[in-house]
Amino acid sequence: MCVSFLSAIPTTKHRSLEIPPRFCHLFDPGHPTPASSAPHDLVPKRIAGCQPRSPLSFFLKSSARKSYPPLSNPMSIRSLSQPYSLTGAPSTHVDRVDTRIFQLTYYMHCMGCSFCNDICCQYGVDVDLDNVARLQAAPEELEQFVGRPRSQWFQNQVVLDPEYPGGGYRRTQVIDGRCVFLNRNGRGCLVHSWCLQQGIPYQHLKPMISSLFPVTFDQGILLPCSETVESSLACLGPGSTLYRGARDDLRWYFGEQLVRELDAIELDAIELELQSMRPQPD
Repeated sequence: MCVSFLSAIPTTKHRSLEIPPRFCHLFDPGHPTPASSAPHDLVPKRIAGCQPRSPLSFFLKSSARKSYPPLSNPMSIRSLSQPYSLTGAPSTHVDRVDTRIFQLTYYMHCMGCSFCNDICCQYGVDVDLDNVARLQAAPEELEQFVGRPRSQWFQNQVVLDPEYPGGGYRRTQVIDGRCVFLNRNGRGCLVHSWCLQQGIPYQHLKPMISSLFPVTFDQGILLPCSETVESSLACLGPGSTLYRGARDDLRWYFGEQLVRELDAIELDAIELELQSMRPQPD
């Protein structure tokens, strides 16, 4: 039985919970996926990426698609104990969570991926107006690093949305079928790489939607992005849960207290999953 990863989960609940080996890889990225439990049929044949953000009504409809194997509790929205606001942007907050972020799994080591070809960057990404301003005010060195003038970074349209810091967003330009910030001579996001080279937190400049992907938020709900529900994300399959992949970034954007509460809900989700596996009395 695997219990090692629990020591890394700070929570107000104190309980002893043993995790069967077939579940360990979902919560501990260093734990190998047992061959007998690796659901290779989860890897989708259709590939999509970071599509423009859809209204929640579309997301709810997409949850009914049958391309993803059924989960023990496919659509469960839980209320949080309080709203958690984005640091520095109180209008951006989450107060509920879709527990599927604790169940759906994917290959979270993006830069170690050898099969996706950065396909998730083909649509560009929504960038909140506050972040747009930070990028446009960034040093000239970032412009040189990106290789295109900042006047070509964003589409002209401004979409008003009070959930985004600054009250709206602009979408990055797509050039030759890829986001303007994609590294054409290597892998990954140029903004992310430049921040690491400069020794600054990448979340300061990298679009929040990209950092949290494949977790997102809509109407106060923290939830899986639609690509994971549609089974169109190339890296779906054996690996860590969506929550484990986004956990550090959720802490950065919304604070430690949210992560502590989500950790506790995660344990509840594990227990429910284990209960569903136990033989039922006749």
